[in-house]
Amino acid sequence: MPAVKRRTRSTVNDAETAEMNGAQSSKSMLKPRRNLRGRRGVLQELPNMPLDILFEVFSHMHPLDLLNLCRTSKSFRQLLMDKTSVIFWKAARKNVDGLPQCPSFMSEPAFANLLFCSNCHNCLKVGIKSVLWAFRARYCNDCKHTMTISQGQIGLPGVNSWDPSLSEALPMITDRGKARYMDAKSSLRDVEALKELVAPASGDVAKVREILVAQKPHVTAIRQFAVECALWYENRKESRSQELDEIRRGRLMAVVEKLRELGWGEELDVMAGHDYVGLSRLNVVRQAKALTDRTWANIRKTVEEHMAIAKAARLLVVRKALLKERLKLLQARVHTWRQTFDGLFPHVRDFAALPEVVVIVDAPSEVSVTTDSFDILEPILPELVDKWRKSAEEALEKNLKSYTSECDGDVEPLSLAKMVLFSCQRCRAARPYPEMLTHCCHFYGCFSDEVSGDVYHTSANSAYQGKPWNPSNWRPVSAVLGRLVDLCNKEPARTTSAEMDAFDARFVCEHCDTGGVMTVMTWRTAAHHVLQRHGGHSPSGFKLANNEHSAAAKTLELAAADKTLARLDMKLGLGWCCPQCPFKQFESKRAVTNHLAHEHGKTEGYTDADYYRHPDSPPQFPDPVYLVSDKKNAAFLPQKISTAKDHGLVAFREDIPNLSRGLDILDNVYDFGFDHYADEYGMEDDFSIDDAFDESSDEEDGYGYGFGFNLYLY
Repeated sequence: MPAVKRRTRSTVNDAETAEMNGAQSSKSMLKPRRNLRGRRGVLQELPNMPLDILFEVFSHMHPLDLLNLCRTSKSFRQLLMDKTSVIFWKAARKNVDGLPQCPSFMSEPAFANLLFCSNCHNCLKVGIKSVLWAFRARYCNDCKHTMTISQGQIGLPGVNSWDPSLSEALPMITDRGKARYMDAKSSLRDVEALKELVAPASGDVAKVREILVAQKPHVTAIRQFAVECALWYENRKESRSQELDEIRRGRLMAVVEKLRELGWGEELDVMAGHDYVGLSRLNVVRQAKALTDRTWANIRKTVEEHMAIAKAARLLVVRKALLKERLKLLQARVHTWRQTFDGLFPHVRDFAALPEVVVIVDAPSEVSVTTDSFDILEPILPELVDKWRKSAEEALEKNLKSYTSECDGDVEPLSLAKMVLFSCQRCRAARPYPEMLTHCCHFYGCFSDEVSGDVYHTSANSAYQGKPWNPSNWRPVSAVLGRLVDLCNKEPARTTSAEMDAFDARFVCEHCDTGGVMTVMTWRTAAHHVLQRHGGHSPSGFKLANNEHSAAAKTLELAAADKTLARLDMKLGLGWCCPQCPFKQFESKRAVTNHLAHEHGKTEGYTDADYYRHPDSPPQFPDPVYLVSDKKNAAFLPQKISTAKDHGLVAFREDIPNLSRGLDILDNVYDFGFDHYADEYGMEDDFSIDDAFDESSDEEDGYGYGFGFNLYLY
């Protein structure tokens, strides 16, 4: 009888396995199997592999990878945290260039955690970039205050907190505290360790000091370690920054190539001169990621929109530059036309606003515009000027209705005497009518108020540093002029400026009639005098001069007519122009003659054809006459009266009362500061000392005759 075969354990196991497989297969028919991404658990046996294989694997890893591997499972943690696994950490550390050696007072995992893990060592907050190398720790801003202690709060038994030996026994840093002052701080962990070390020697000061001295080599090693690590960390950040810059540069150049394929080559060639600054600052371009086809598909619309905007902005700049050159050509022609035109000629900014001129200057960029292009305007020049003046006067009359409402219908409002002088409400300039129509105010801030979108007019504002003439900026000095007309027993609503000139009265300023000096002037000079010397706020400060004083003033004016005219020519701020230089302006006749001598070689024989005065210039009014008491001490005369005496405009009379009462010296001191430069350089009464030291106009004429009157008279 054959022997019965016994079922071995393997056979039983195979059967059981088969049954289990059969059961599982039957279940799988009922429920489909999930497709898992990857193969789970394939590395679970890695810690049990031979050491030579582990060493080969770990030697190719970064220290941070080993650190993360320790935190995946207990088996990996048990393997890599063992002291015998230090060879793995040393091998991984060699994969980092320039990394300092692990110090003896730190383990390899702790060293790697300090260098590469960005978590706060106290609260585990992520993204902490600042490392306190002397404390061997990373702390967030909140934990930095809780995990450190000021030197004055250490409180080591038997040792003063400010003892030098204590600073040598503890690693310290200098940091700005909450009170925002610099303070020496130490790690709370190091302080606690030192306290435990000196606790057995409590009460024995000598023993405590021995312990502190023994800590000096350890602290020195920590400081040296901190220096090495800080240097490596800064180099690593710099290297990383360069690496990211290279990636961004590669992404930028990839975007440039894509744009060239789309036909943006011309615009990119212009951008290349500025190293694609605008494009490189675009958020979707400046990312430190390589450009892929998928990424380009996502950012293409944004990049093309930016290119369209950049192209429009570039073309706008080119257009403005072209208009500026054309406007310079127009300025030169206007400069020539003004010299030969019989009558008032508009400012170049107002002339540039005429429709006939706009058609020429604002022609398409493809059209060539030269100085000859404006020849077509020369035959119709009188018509253009007449059209401009009528339009300006109509706008002015409409704006002055509140001042001319009482005017009779048979009198032109602008011919009235009270309308002879106007004040610009922006720059406070005083201009007579009709010269005020040519004033181009430079106090508009025209370079920041470009919201209209009109490229031509904004370019003209920038080129001529002003905006077109605006009647709403002007106010007549009607209160003062009306008062002067009333003093002559005439009606301000009917009296014209021609009638006041024919009446030829003289007026006395009561505000200036002190100290035995009487200031006598014409009605035009009186209006300008109130506006400039008294701010236009004292129209009642005038009285009509009596017949004797008026006759004396007229006699002096007639005798000093030649000197007065010569002095007017030498006054600053009169807007003298050279016919050959359309882009320069000068503050006096003397400045023009110096210019002619230096630039054009003409030193004598000057005629009216060699220079002219722009209509938008400070008005020329006769200087006042001073009637002085014969009892006045000549040694204490104000500077302005002494200068007027040299010009023949002072007369000493017995009928002028001397009511100074010791105020002569005060008058002299007061007037000296105001009149010193005015009289020495032949300036007007409204010239200020601040203007005298403004060198801005020196750059215009180049001969040192500029005293702050940086005029733009075109």
